[in-house]
Amino acid sequence: MTWNALILAGRRTAQDAVAVRAQVATKALAQIGDKSMLRRVYDTLESLPWLSRIRIIGNIHLLRRHKDFEQLPDSIWIEGEKSLPSSVAKGIDRLGLESPLLVTTGDSALLQRDWVDTFRNSSLASDADCTVGMVRLDKKANPSIACNRTSYRCTDGDYSSCNLFALMTPEALQAVNKWGEIQQHRKRPLRIVSAIGWWPLLKFAMGRSSLQDIFTGASRYTGCRVKPILIPDQLAAVDVDSLADWEMIQELIDKAGRRP
Repeated sequence: MTWNALILAGRRTAQDAVAVRAQVATKALAQIGDKSMLRRVYDTLESLPWLSRIRIIGNIHLLRRHKDFEQLPDSIWIEGEKSLPSSVAKGIDRLGLESPLLVTTGDSALLQRDWVDTFRNSSLASDADCTVGMVRLDKKANPSIACNRTSYRCTDGDYSSCNLFALMTPEALQAVNKWGEIQQHRKRPLRIVSAIGWWPLLKFAMGRSSLQDIFTGASRYTGCRVKPILIPDQLAAVDVDSLADWEMIQELIDKAGRRP
């Protein structure tokens, strides 16, 4: 079964510290090693034989002029919308959901083929409408990663998302629509609370929910089957949210390039 892929490349953020330090118009174009983060993500996905069409969604005017993309076809670009949910909805409109749609981000600079293969295979076996890549964090094994990621404290461990999402069926569009509603009502949290319920949110805030509890609640809220897919490598949780992330990833890639 072939899939399609959507890379979310963000919009211009003049205040972003990484973009400022790297002297680029938008964070996804920050250089790591010999190419931009966005080109690293694109190249990883392009190497996967089961992906049919790959599209980059963002500020086309800024992205397509970069030297990393001069030779790529015009068809890869989709102009982004004002919010991530509306950009994903636009990508779905262009690519459809007749085939599963993989969604990732342009700042996932460490993205590796085996992570994506694992995510795809497990998603196919999950019987879900929508899947979300997750990593279980281990502060003892890798404190530099586990202590610096946004994590969710659960009864069965601490978890972080890893910017891999799969829309497996047309019903997954319901999850995108609910995501858009949350964005729309983010300044009116009581609307979100009333829709989800006080008790599930309180249990989550207190760390008294398991990972499965959280995704059962997400399924109930969105009206489609949402399931987590665990990626065993903790590096999958690392994207470039800060200057420290950017510098750490540059060091990791530089060391990998120096191996004999």
